[in-house]
Amino acid sequence: MIKLKLTPELLAGIIERVPEGYIHRSTLKKRFKIHSDGALMNRLPPESPVAQVGSIFYDTTRLSEIQVQEVGRWFHPAFPPMSKEGVLLEAPLAERIAAREAELEARGQQDALHLLRRLEETQGCALLSELFTENPAVMPVIEKLITEHLLKQQGDFVYDPLRVSDSTMGEVRRHHELAALREEVTAYLQGKPGQTAPLDELAQKFGEERFKELLSMG
Repeated sequence: MIKLKLTPELLAGIIERVPEGYIHRSTLKKRFKIHSDGALMNRLPPESPVAQVGSIFYDTTRLSEIQVQEVGRWFHPAFPPMSKEGVLLEAPLAERIAAREAELEARGQQDALHLLRRLEETQGCALLSELFTENPAVMPVIEKLITEHLLKQQGDFVYDPLRVSDSTMGEVRRHHELAALREEVTAYLQGKPGQTAPLDELAQKFGEERFKELLSMG
């Protein structure tokens, strides 16, 4: 695939369409030629919300530098839909979110609007169990929004696809499941002499692949 030249305008347009509000340089390099980050950033207009920290470009209206450094270590948002000529195929997320809210307002679906705004407070996703605990009546609302493709579900999580992408959500789910596995392993070791056990014993008990993933997280 022929790589296109990344312009400041296109960079800003890409970030406007990434649910998480940031994108890694390595993701951009799969599609574009990038000769100099400094030259690219210097050509952005002064009012541009695009900034860079390390190898990540991000939207300062949606994320702080500290937030980017925290989430950027773990999650790599996917590239938004784009033609081979470099034309972005979807409207900016702010426009899509506004259109969605207007449509739900017109339908009188206040419960749906409340839920979507609740998810906004937690980066676009939440555990179903937490939402149910907060309000058991929310489950039919969630089911309806999933049916309408306004929400998605992965495992124990429900999420807003306009605020978190499928690939990131997959990583969130993986980290959540590995955290639960870590608790299982810790509880198992507490019952062992010296709170230790051979690695092969742990791999056999908890599953070799899952245990390797856990070790890779440190």
